[in-house]
Amino acid sequence: MTPEEKLERTRKRKREWARRNKDTVKRKTYSERTAGMSMPEYIAFLEKQKERTQRWRDKQKELKNSTID
Repeated sequence: MTPEEKLERTRKRKREWARRNKDTVKRKTYSERTAGMSMPEYIAFLEKQKERTQRWRDKQKELKNSTID
């Protein structure tokens, strides 16, 4: 079995699981994630979010630039 086939099988299985359990699986809202955090924890959380966003933006920019070629 090739890696692509393995990946496709995994994706299929995960999609099926998500379809069956969509009522039980719920993403936490921003306020639920940040509730009860102390200020230093919250600042660290914001920094982490900022880094993730920057990485995502860089990746999008890179993808956009590579498709133009």
